[in-house]
Amino acid sequence: MRILMPHYLINDYGGITNSTEGLIRGLTALGHTVHPVLLEWKPFGSYRTETKPDYGDSESETGMSMEQRGGYFFGASRRFGYKGATSMWKQLVAEYDLVFWQVPVPTQTADNRGNHEWLELYDINVPQIAHIHDGNIESIPWISAVAPLWKGIGCVHSCALKSTQKFLPLPMSLCPSPQWNIEERMAGGFDCRQRDGWLSLQTFKAWKRVADIVRAVPFMERGPKLLAGGGIERYYMTSPDKVKPAYVWKPTDKDYDKSFRNKTIWQVAVEHKMKYLDFIGNEERDSILCRRVALIDASWSEKYALHGAHVNRVVIDALICGAVPIMRDWGDKDSPLQPHIHFVPLPTTEDGPAKQAKVIDDTCRDLWPSWMVRAREVLPLFEATRVANIFLELAEGRGTHQGVRNKQYFRKGQEALRGYFGMM
Repeated sequence: MRILMPHYLINDYGGITNSTEGLIRGLTALGHTVHPVLLEWKPFGSYRTETKPDYGDSESETGMSMEQRGGYFFGASRRFGYKGATSMWKQLVAEYDLVFWQVPVPTQTADNRGNHEWLELYDINVPQIAHIHDGNIESIPWISAVAPLWKGIGCVHSCALKSTQKFLPLPMSLCPSPQWNIEERMAGGFDCRQRDGWLSLQTFKAWKRVADIVRAVPFMERGPKLLAGGGIERYYMTSPDKVKPAYVWKPTDKDYDKSFRNKTIWQVAVEHKMKYLDFIGNEERDSILCRRVALIDASWSEKYALHGAHVNRVVIDALICGAVPIMRDWGDKDSPLQPHIHFVPLPTTEDGPAKQAKVIDDTCRDLWPSWMVRAREVLPLFEATRVANIFLELAEGRGTHQGVRNKQYFRKGQEALRGYFGMM
């Protein structure tokens, strides 16, 4: 089967990159051919000049270069400007057996104001499926204009599945971010007695709660203390003249110490031996996790939690590499990962940094040999060919769940189309 995998241009691909790569590897292993393509609302062939990423960079199954934040490096042959060129798009699509929308609709960026041509891209005679990566379906109601044309929807997280069910009348399934070479990567881990310290690897967004980890560092005794990733919030934590007040220690903060006076949380963490690694690639990530006791993921979204769990892919990377995930308990019994079985629950922000640090230190003191045997039993759920097969079932209209049509949601979608996207 020939599969076309379109991505609309967005600012930060994050976990979408890894999920896409895992699916391509899984589908390829099943004998299918997958071609990713980047969609831009520009005249055909008029693309921005872009340089190849030079950090956290690795090679894709497709032969393209990719990196965590920026996604794939789409060369000219992989970019499609559809402004005034939707007839050319339909000619391209006719060469494929399935269209798999990885970034399923355009976002409300300045470049897309007045763009209603994207609606025509779905008017094709080829089966279509789509991927929902987060529990943000409520914020993109214009998806309702094209979703009825799809055979089904795969949802990366439990929160995505449970929320999407409430709005769109389609077959859908939980399709966690797929992993590849699991057995090979598991064999590379160090003996538990040779491990120490922890790694935290996140995009620096508010809901990722990286600041919680930074605040907890001065209360930790165990090391190494390694923080990786990047994003705009890191700039606001570290900039001498742009630092946000929220990232400066104040006497009213929980667990404040007088030695923190007039210092940023980042400065204090560095003074207590936190090491920052910036963005890292897949191989470097695995190399580090194979030597660490724990992986810390403080992510927590009040909005997503209303629907269900959001499990970041790096947590599964930790399990594969033999590191113990320490993460917030989303309280979702339907999530593939459960507390005290697959991860150590991290105290909440309100509990304060000292309490979070104690849990992390206590975890890093233990050798966890029996824990990892038990925790790794969940890994087959994330194997790339298994997840790829779930999507192929969706392409036939078969899902594990069925959504319903929300009239108000469809009405909001029409309002967005007439307003922002300028549909007549």
